[in-house]
Amino acid sequence: MIIQDGIKIYPHADWESTILLSDGTMIAKGTASNGIPYRDNAFKPVKPWRDANEEERELLLAQDGDEEPDLNSIINIIKLPDYVIEELKEFKLQNINSKFKFNHYRDLYGAKLNQSIGHINQYLKTLLVENQPVPPASFTFNQPNLETVTVYLKFNSLGGLHIDNFDGFSLGETEQAGRRLCINLGVEVRHLLYVNQPVNAMIEWMKTKKTVVKEYSQWHLYKDFMTYFSEYPVVKIPIQPYEAYIAPTENMIHEGCTEGTTHYDVSLSYRGAFKNTCPKPVLNSQLY
Repeated sequence: MIIQDGIKIYPHADWESTILLSDGTMIAKGTASNGIPYRDNAFKPVKPWRDANEEERELLLAQDGDEEPDLNSIINIIKLPDYVIEELKEFKLQNINSKFKFNHYRDLYGAKLNQSIGHINQYLKTLLVENQPVPPASFTFNQPNLETVTVYLKFNSLGGLHIDNFDGFSLGETEQAGRRLCINLGVEVRHLLYVNQPVNAMIEWMKTKKTVVKEYSQWHLYKDFMTYFSEYPVVKIPIQPYEAYIAPTENMIHEGCTEGTTHYDVSLSYRGAFKNTCPKPVLNSQLY
C-alpha cells in the first residue's frame, strides 16, 4: 500500500536521515529475544525494511512552503547541546541493566547526575511553548536487539505498536494532548517506529470499513486500523545517541525499537507542551 500524506518530520540540520518503511503490520506472536511473550492482539511491522524512495521522503519530511502545522501532526528531532553531551558520557548509562543498578548509579553519581539533568531541563525550557513548566522526567531501560520494546508490566508482556493515553483524552481530544520528548542516552542508535496518520485521519479511514466507530478507544482504533489496513507501511527513523524525538505519541501509532544493538537502551522522557523546534524545514536534498 502506498504511504499517504500525514504527520511530518522536522529534523535538526545534521540529522542522519535514513528513513525505512515496512511492508505493513502483522499480529506479533510468540516470545521476543528477551524471553517476554507478546500479549494478545499485539502488532509489529512486517519485514524486511526498505529505504523510502524520493517521493516517499518528500511526503514524510516537512517541505518549504508547507502550512504551519498542528503540533500534534509533527515529529521534531533535536540534538542535545555539546556541553550536556560531554557531561552525560561520563556516566556510561548504557551499563545499567536493572532498577537495582540504576539505584546504584544514583548513589554513585547522584549530585552530578542531577546536575546534568538540571542542565537538560534548562535546555528544554527553550523548547517549550511560552510560560509552560518543564514536565517531570522519567528514565526507561530496554534490553538490546528488540523489534519492539514496550512491556506491559501488569501482564509481563510486550504490547507492540500502540497509541499512548497518559493524558486521559478521548479520541476526539487527542490533538490537545502533550507531546513526548524522548532522549537517547545510550551509545547506540535506537529507532522510532510510527504510522504517519494522526488519530482523526485513522478514524476517517475506518469509516470506510465499519459503520460504527464512535465508541472507539485508543486500543480499538489501533487494533482495527492495523487489521483493516495491514499493508499500510510503518516508518522507521533513527535516533542517534544524545538525540531526541518530540512526537505526538497520543495522536499516532508508534513504538520504540532496539533491533541490531548490543548494549542496553537508556532513554529519558518528558511529556509536555513542546513547540515546533525547527519551524523552517531542512531541504530534502540536505538529508541524503
